[in-house]
Amino acid sequence: MSAAHEESRQAAIEGLRNWLPLNQGNGELLAKAIQDGFQTDEAEIVLRLLWGYTEQDAMNRATSDQLVGWLDHPSLTIRELTFYHIYQLTGTKYDYLPMRSAVQRRAAIARWEERVNMIGALVGQPID
Repeated sequence: MSAAHEESRQAAIEGLRNWLPLNQGNGELLAKAIQDGFQTDEAEIVLRLLWGYTEQDAMNRATSDQLVGWLDHPSLTIRELTFYHIYQLTGTKYDYLPMRSAVQRRAAIARWEERVNMIGALVGQPID
């Protein structure tokens, strides 16, 4: 997969995320399409990722650990969607590219794991 395709995948993610809340029935339509195209366990993850995450979610350790774990998922779709959210929430890439091999992704994932361990989540608690 080339970098040019990365822009297309990003546009598709953003398009679906923008379309999803426009109509109450869109969630059901998307769920049906996802269930037809993915195994059950993967379909649940993809749907969750398409609904998205908030900054508050990224302050939660369990959610952060789950997202970082999905960076190493066998499915490119899940890795791509996960990284989309992690980058949107943190503004950091750590040289991670979803289409790289597991060995090539490992160093970047280790940096994400280190970040979660240091901060306690992907995003630290805001200071008042």
